[in-house]
Amino acid sequence: VPDGDTGSNMRVTLENGVVNTKSNQHLGDYLKELSRNMLIGARGNSGVILSQFFKGIYEELKRCSIANSGELRDAFINAYKMAYKAVSKPTEGTILTVAREGIEDIKDQISRFTKIDVFFAIYVAEMKKTLSYTPELLPILKEAGVVDSGGAGYICIVEGMLMYLHDEVVDLEKNKEAQYLIEERNSFNCDSVFSLGYKVEYRLQLLNNKQKVDEFDLDEFIKLNKDFVSEESFAKECDNVIANFITFTPDKAIEVAQKYGEFSSFVMSNLDITGKVEKKFVGKIAVASGSGMKATYTDLGCEVVIDGGKTMNAYSSDFIRAMRELNCENYIILPNNKNNLLAINQATEFLNKKNVSIIETTNILEGYFALASDVGDSLNLEYRLDQMEEGRRMIDTMGLFTSVRDCKLNDVDIKKGNSVIVSGDTILTSKKNPIEAILSALDTVDDIDEKSTLIVAKGKDYSLDDDELINAISEKYDNLEVSFMDGGQPVYEALLGVL
Repeated sequence: VPDGDTGSNMRVTLENGVVNTKSNQHLGDYLKELSRNMLIGARGNSGVILSQFFKGIYEELKRCSIANSGELRDAFINAYKMAYKAVSKPTEGTILTVAREGIEDIKDQISRFTKIDVFFAIYVAEMKKTLSYTPELLPILKEAGVVDSGGAGYICIVEGMLMYLHDEVVDLEKNKEAQYLIEERNSFNCDSVFSLGYKVEYRLQLLNNKQKVDEFDLDEFIKLNKDFVSEESFAKECDNVIANFITFTPDKAIEVAQKYGEFSSFVMSNLDITGKVEKKFVGKIAVASGSGMKATYTDLGCEVVIDGGKTMNAYSSDFIRAMRELNCENYIILPNNKNNLLAINQATEFLNKKNVSIIETTNILEGYFALASDVGDSLNLEYRLDQMEEGRRMIDTMGLFTSVRDCKLNDVDIKKGNSVIVSGDTILTSKKNPIEAILSALDTVDDIDEKSTLIVAKGKDYSLDDDELINAISEKYDNLEVSFMDGGQPVYEALLGVL
């Protein structure tokens, strides 16, 4: 789906489910694991919605070892209903409309005796009909002259199911509409015209034997370069200068730099060969701890992940460096701890940035769902911020850790070695057994009986027995499915999210 990242996000979400789910002869058991892995691996707004579709299919078929067309019909009806529930303000003319009208318009034609491939063929045909008029429902699509990309992606997935039943293989040469258009780079030869300049990136080590390092003036250095560089970014980091710019005369830039020091790294490329990189519309910056969670953030499209957590706050310089390196039109920052807000504000004031938006996430699980809800292909900043804020609010979070001393907080008696669960700054419970602590904490969640998923982000000191936890949760809350993810965070043995 060549629109930006909607198709990629849907593919990665589905792929995370398929690759990480073991084969199983029982359909319900397979779908349970598939939907859980898709939820954990969901990328972008389109990926989150897609994961909700498959969750709805699982909920309808979880007791089925096999399914007929009538049961599949009901599953796809439940799928779109589950997806609608996941979006606070459903927009018609999107994937939601395609999935809903596609199945509602044919449900009376489908029975348990309908052949499976016939069911999928009718469903795909009806959805394509709905997709064709999505521009009439959503003005932004009509203005751009395109159909909804999420709807197109969903049709591709269901069409893939039909093709599998017929032993067909996708031929990309015959399906140009399903491919990204890749522009070949123009070769640079004797007939070329040099028109774009050179892209230069360097790190300059300032040297006292050229000019005293503590007397170096970055503003003066920038002025000396301004006549022959463009789209520049210069930053001073300790006794180094980090530069990133475009120039037609790199020799002049080198001459200025060598008045103050020597290069520890230097990269130059011809933009007429590599192509000029456009400034990104949005750059996302987040503070996170734990190797697993930081890797997940990167996979979700977060350009810079600053190392930091509950007991290790980020510095203003971390945010200054991140914004200078990204050099984007807009920035979205996820602090993941209220103690990082001051550092962010100081950084934006220092750089005089007016294009910084903060999603006030309080921990890495809130940040995860905010990133997963971003509509990465949209140029509507306000809409993207609303979606990320909605993602942040959709989950209730708690942290599990072991007490290192006896104390009494929030009228809760805590003994050394107890498993303690907190929500924000509030102590919820303290128990000898961590699973008992989790069950006790879940009792404090509003509308716990209406929640469907418990996410457990495992910290580096995680020691719980997963099967024992799953059994304890299912025995007390038969509505809750437990999903695990590798967080690797310090301090908290586990972060818990309920949605």
